Amino acid sequence: MSTLRVMLFDMVCAVNRAVPFVRWHQFAAQLLPPPPYTDRLMRWQGRGRLVVNLGNPRERELYVEGRYEPHVMSMLKQVTPAGGTVVDLGAHLGAHTTALSLHVGERGRVFAVEANPHVVERLRQNVASSPHYANIDVIPVGVSDQPGTLPFYYPSDRSEWSKGRLAAHAGEHNWLSVDVEVTTLDALMAARSYPHIDTIKCDVEGFDVAALRGAAETIARSRPAIVFEYVERLWRRAGFTLDDLREALPRYTFAYIPLWRHRTLIRPAPVAIRRVEDLPPAHRNRCELLARPEA
Repeated sequence: MSTLRVMLFDMVCAVNRAVPFVRWHQFAAQLLPPPPYTDRLMRWQGRGRLVVNLGNPRERELYVEGRYEPHVMSMLKQVTPAGGTVVDLGAHLGAHTTALSLHVGERGRVFAVEANPHVVERLRQNVASSPHYANIDVIPVGVSDQPGTLPFYYPSDRSEWSKGRLAAHAGEHNWLSVDVEVTTLDALMAARSYPHIDTIKCDVEGFDVAALRGAAETIARSRPAIVFEYVERLWRRAGFTLDDLREALPRYTFAYIPLWRHRTLIRPAPVAIRRVEDLPPAHRNRCELLARPEA
């Protein structure tokens, strides 16, 4: 019965990924095989592969859906040319990293920067899962506005390790910490002779402003497009606001990236903003933003 259940689960997930109109999430959840959960190798972005673990809620969702933050993924590809160079700050297990690797191709390059010591090996495992990912450089450090060592906070629950962050975790229980090396993006790029950077993806759980402050020289040289996540409570907990971001990115314009609806069938364009109040009420606490250099 267990083997049949696994086969049915995989079949439902395959249909759910292939047909945009199908939404069999609840059906798939009912068929979810019982623990213990092992790693599953799935096809990713056509030619690629990705290793996920069904015990992790985000990775299980990725396996069932066959996609990950599609509105962000699409925007990253729109602003990144074939053969381009991307910096992925907060690469996690590598969903965006590997997709961008396939997008830029053999002539392109992706720097995958990840501070979380508990997921770096998962990232390396995914990068090693396909020869198409040879253009990825995994850099296991944190990024901030100055080099040094900082405590990295993470939940004690293994399935929640993806929520780890450099910012303090006040108010959340059962969190642990480990000291990690941090540096600046400028130092990382200087050590690599300052390659031209087309795009920066920044998702570092509220530490985004500090990371971009430490990238001032890189940004001045390349004027890249920057896609990042804004979560008000995490930013405030780290001591930052969108006003701090505007100061860190002078001569940049900002837009929020609306969520796609109906399984990617409706794809609204980014909407320009100048301040938090310009965001629709539903997006003021959390959204993805696009920053581009002024013409």
